[in-house]
Amino acid sequence: MGRSAPRAGRTHEITVRCPAWRPTGSDALRREERRDACPDAPAERAWIGGGSPTTGFLKGTGENALGGFFSGLAGLAWVDWLFMLGLLGIGAALIAGAGIRIAAVTGALMLVLMWAAELPLATNPFMDDHIVYALVLAGLALANAGDSLGIGKWWGSTALVRRHPILK
Repeated sequence: MGRSAPRAGRTHEITVRCPAWRPTGSDALRREERRDACPDAPAERAWIGGGSPTTGFLKGTGENALGGFFSGLAGLAWVDWLFMLGLLGIGAALIAGAGIRIAAVTGALMLVLMWAAELPLATNPFMDDHIVYALVLAGLALANAGDSLGIGKWWGSTALVRRHPILK
């Protein structure tokens, strides 16, 4: 039995840039219900429409311990580009299975910076999802996951990667 969209004023942990709703396994709402439950994220505010992918998250960190630093970065064009290109590079490397080591390091760095922007946390700071995902990235790199689940074995045998093993 699925859940309906929450009533106004009800708050949940932010997971999909929508403070009013959180998907839980098979209870995830259809796209229309998500749109209705999260009116704060209209399509016209998308990056391709001129919006800033960093503003929503970083502006909300103003009261936090490092909020002055992080909220000052919100909406800057170079920060938006660096963030989006970082996500693209990390995602492409993880999907392809090549460059997992660099993807793990840069992904963990990005996650730790996002964790630091939210300090002090309302929940356990050591079991935060950012830290858990950073550990998962490290595990993927240490297990050479790209060798069995992607093109990592082929990538590792190229002359470039043999000369520069960090690229594996």
